[in-house]
Amino acid sequence: MSQITNTIHIRGNANEIFDFVTTAKYWTQWHPATVGVSGQIENPMRLGDVIRERAKIGEAIGENDWTVAEWERNTRVVLSMPQTRLGDLQISYTFVETEGGVHFSRELIFDTSAFPQEIANAITAQMQNDSRIATERIKELYEGRGERE
Repeated sequence: MSQITNTIHIRGNANEIFDFVTTAKYWTQWHPATVGVSGQIENPMRLGDVIRERAKIGEAIGENDWTVAEWERNTRVVLSMPQTRLGDLQISYTFVETEGGVHFSRELIFDTSAFPQEIANAITAQMQNDSRIATERIKELYEGRGERE
């Protein structure tokens, strides 16, 4: 199993940050691999919600359902996508409130053991890069919202 964790500080209201990050309609704006989303995407996620994601990793495009497996307001959300080519995928969002904002962590767990080493390394590198870009974009987009409003 591979694990990629990115943490960033986001300035702003903890409730609003949680709602922004957990509203899937924004995924295409901040995650470089997300091509499209459908399902429960207009409101912040809740336990049991299903979000269908169309994503591109390298040259491969896939479409699968994420299910909200854990949910604790303003603290933690866990999304699961079982039985993919990358194993049982899991993304965890963790929010730790600080003065003036939150420390946001995004953790991705996946499995590349079914692939030849060269391909596994390329997938992992792509996932690391996409995850880093995603957390940076979340911060930029959220913090920039006030400037545009």
